[in-house]
Amino acid sequence: MDNSYNIEDYPIIHPLRLFSYKPEFVDIAAGDGIYVTDTNGKRYIDAISGLWNVSLGYNNKDINKAIIAQLENISFVNLYASGNPTTLEFAKRLIQTVPRELSKVIYTCSGSESVEVAIKIARKFHKLLGKSQKKEFAVLDLSYHGTTYGAMSASGMDNSCIEDYGPWVEGFNLLSTPFCLCCGGNDMAGQCRREALESVENLFRTRGDRLAGIILEPVIGSGGIIPLPDWYIRKVRELCSQYGVLIIFDEVATGFGRTGSLYSFQQLGVTPDILCLSKGINSGYIPMGAVIISGYINEVYSNNNSYIEHFSTQNGNPLACAAGLATLEQVDSSLLQDKVKALGKLLVKTLEDSLDGNSNVLGIRGAGLMAGVQLKGPGSNCLTSGQISELYKKIRSKGLIVYPFYIYPKISGFSFFPSFISTEQDILKMANIFCTEIKRFRF
Repeated sequence: MDNSYNIEDYPIIHPLRLFSYKPEFVDIAAGDGIYVTDTNGKRYIDAISGLWNVSLGYNNKDINKAIIAQLENISFVNLYASGNPTTLEFAKRLIQTVPRELSKVIYTCSGSESVEVAIKIARKFHKLLGKSQKKEFAVLDLSYHGTTYGAMSASGMDNSCIEDYGPWVEGFNLLSTPFCLCCGGNDMAGQCRREALESVENLFRTRGDRLAGIILEPVIGSGGIIPLPDWYIRKVRELCSQYGVLIIFDEVATGFGRTGSLYSFQQLGVTPDILCLSKGINSGYIPMGAVIISGYINEVYSNNNSYIEHFSTQNGNPLACAAGLATLEQVDSSLLQDKVKALGKLLVKTLEDSLDGNSNVLGIRGAGLMAGVQLKGPGSNCLTSGQISELYKKIRSKGLIVYPFYIYPKISGFSFFPSFISTEQDILKMANIFCTEIKRFRF
């Protein structure tokens, strides 16, 4: 950034930063492929694809061409009053990528908005069925679903700070995330598994008549890259069917190829009633999100001649949809998805081999091209915010951008979300820079 600015003169308040904070960022001026370049000409490997969204890299020629071609026709259509061929075509393509149980698309502009829409849909759905008491939701304590009021209220990891913004949206029940270090982190066994299952069973038994839905990330993202076990998802599906509860998958981070299949739920064998999408939907080129709902939900609304009270101006923007069509053309490919799986395995194995025996590493986890390294400090299972910040700056100074996760005192570390266009050499370089700095750091 331009360090000539004083705090008083700097015009931007950056997301999730103190108002009194003088930014110590770099000013990113350009991007190409997996690299970004700052205003001083320094290049960085962007190992987190922007904010997990630029999955096909910067300056993707096919996406650029699609946006420009659409721009030459029309840049905006009021979806409340009009349709558009590009907007319609993208919705059709999205429906073709999901199981036939899912049948209608609602456009949004972000992941937070997608979750917000899902909450509204679920509550009104039950009211239309004459079950207006079913207004509550189950969520996980390490989950993150966004920062609009409903999405923030649903985010378990934000539970401690939401008091400052009360009254929040009520009716969210926290479940412990099915994850523990004593079982190696990636799965749970024995007593730990039984306790996780008993916890969710107990919530449904006591609140099932009031639950509208359960919102899950198939792979916890901001909470430390934690793939939810398939046995847990299957139990949730069983309970949702038993108690008439909608299962909502937040695939904002995992959708569009990130975990090695177009959607992460495809690897779990469970189809959601509501699917929330954003980020990789058009490789992050223009703000966009979507919610895909089941045919049954659509039928209930249609039979009651009802609608959902939700709209924002840019929903279904044709430029964003054009970028989405170009993105789907590239990511809806078994070859690319196989590549994502292979590169993801290489990244995790390289991190594991290099950091083997490091006493500050609590675990290394991955799902496709999502990988997390959980770190601890002396006498604590969590680093301090100062340590995370210092480590982040050291890694960045070596030309690598990674993502810090930090939920004190539960979990801390760094995650990777590399672009799908990365090569094996790119992955090895990312891991080498990161591991070198971890080994050098004085915890």
